[in-house]
Amino acid sequence: MRSNNVEVIILLIIGAVVIVIASIAIANISNISQNASAASDRKDLQNISKQTSNTNSESLPALPENQTVRGQDYLYSITVPSKWTVKRKSNDFDTVSNYQNLYVGVIAEEVELGTLDSLARTVKDNLKENGTELTWTDPTPVSVDGRKWLAFTAECKIENFPAAYQFYVYTGKEGTYQIIGWTAQNLFNRDLALMRSVMESFRFQQITDNTGATDASKETQDIPKQIPAPNTAYINPTSPIPDMQVVRGLDISYSIKLPSEWTINRKTEDYDLFSNYKNLYVGVIAEEVRLGTLESLAQTVLDNVKKGATEVTWSEPAPLSIDGRKWIGFTVKCKSSGIPFTYQFYVYTGKEGTFQIIGSTTQNLFDRDARLMRSVMQSFRFPK
Repeated sequence: MRSNNVEVIILLIIGAVVIVIASIAIANISNISQNASAASDRKDLQNISKQTSNTNSESLPALPENQTVRGQDYLYSITVPSKWTVKRKSNDFDTVSNYQNLYVGVIAEEVELGTLDSLARTVKDNLKENGTELTWTDPTPVSVDGRKWLAFTAECKIENFPAAYQFYVYTGKEGTYQIIGWTAQNLFNRDLALMRSVMESFRFQQITDNTGATDASKETQDIPKQIPAPNTAYINPTSPIPDMQVVRGLDISYSIKLPSEWTINRKTEDYDLFSNYKNLYVGVIAEEVRLGTLESLAQTVLDNVKKGATEVTWSEPAPLSIDGRKWIGFTVKCKSSGIPFTYQFYVYTGKEGTFQIIGSTTQNLFDRDARLMRSVMQSFRFPK
């Protein structure tokens, strides 16, 4: 039984935050091709870029007739010219807007992930993995909506397409955000001022109290509040779990019920099944042999967490019943890669084999999500 469960969840959460460079390249190539069709002169990507660089600068005006774009699942807004196209939930992006070959996208997570410096390094590392001929500038502080962000630019080739990027990254109590602008390298200097103007229009949105008071800046207060409707399955402790799907074990017989909107991954590291919605994760580790006693299994799991994390605290293991069998449950709080997590463990060993059901999220979200997490975990069933 390997000891990297904590690291697996860290990698998955970081992966949800960093940009998927290949997807960006596809977006660039697809939209450039569309522009080429409109121009009726179908050349390769480099020729198309040269043609668009000769376009009259009036085609990219300096922010007249703006539209305010609000986060799909997160409380923020960004202002873009009214003629720009806006897409939601595109690849890793919560929102992505563009006009011709100029793009600005927002990647948002509701949790604080490490430090600004570590976030910037993670983004750079992912660029290295996905691009060639990579160069970048050193991160420098920039103020967006009164908060300290880090900014840097990067140039690289994606599938031989020369792209240039402007990154603004932030992590703090509001969550973790990347604002990313990009275009072809030969258009970057022409479009940079407009790109940064759009990116720096980003504002966090505040929920007002009964008196209408908020800690937002006046500039933010001037933006009308349009707060997305909450998903009551995750917030209201009395609401039922809607639209369930039954998911069955891949190599070992069992089933578990998950909300239909959850993402499901199979055979992820130690996990037979690993599922999530945003930052709420539930996984199953299954082995067909009986391993010791419940008490020794719980201790082994806890020892493995201690090896891979810091600042580890835990509750005393306590018995509970799942599908008519005795399991042991306990919670663990720890830090891994500087990120504070809380885990709910249910462990079982018996004639059916040895099973761990593991739920996790960041510590600041655990109380909100614990009911749903445990309801999913306790839907586990052995075959009849």
